[in-house]
Amino acid sequence: MTDSGAILELKDFATESSKDLRVFLSPGTLSPGANGELGLTSAARYELGGLKSSQGDQQYEIGSQQWANLPAIGCVVIYDYPARLAYGAANLK
Repeated sequence: MTDSGAILELKDFATESSKDLRVFLSPGTLSPGANGELGLTSAARYELGGLKSSQGDQQYEIGSQQWANLPAIGCVVIYDYPARLAYGAANLK
């Protein structure tokens, strides 16, 4: 958290490249479902914007007004927009 909102920081990040990867926040968490497969516990998601790079450290600023209007956030999701497919997700600490 900062005076102007919050910052999502991805450290040592790496994923495959794709045309239109986006960064989303979700109030859910990544958890095993009834069938044992991992999935998000909430379908709600809030877009921060396009992925800046497929590799390396990166930061995403979340303005104070946007942050104040978000529910409690449980995980970050990298989403392939054209394929409508989650590339990956990680629970936040």
